[in-house]
Amino acid sequence: MNHLSGFIHEIPRQVYLKDTVIRDGRNILRKQTIEGCALVIKQYKKPNLFNRFMYSFIRRSKARHSFEYVRN
Repeated sequence: MNHLSGFIHEIPRQVYLKDTVIRDGRNILRKQTIEGCALVIKQYKKPNLFNRFMYSFIRRSKARHSFEYVRN
């Protein structure tokens, strides 16, 4: 999966037009195939000011929580 590291680091700055939207609600799930590898990219809505503070200083981010939940 190291060959995808460049793509992964560019995700926050890219707008992907060739992807398929799986779900478009509170969060957006997109499916994209890169170099023959199917990926699902989750985009969270921007949190309000209070939650931005909480996720910055007190709680782990939603992305980190999801990553750790999948690994267990």
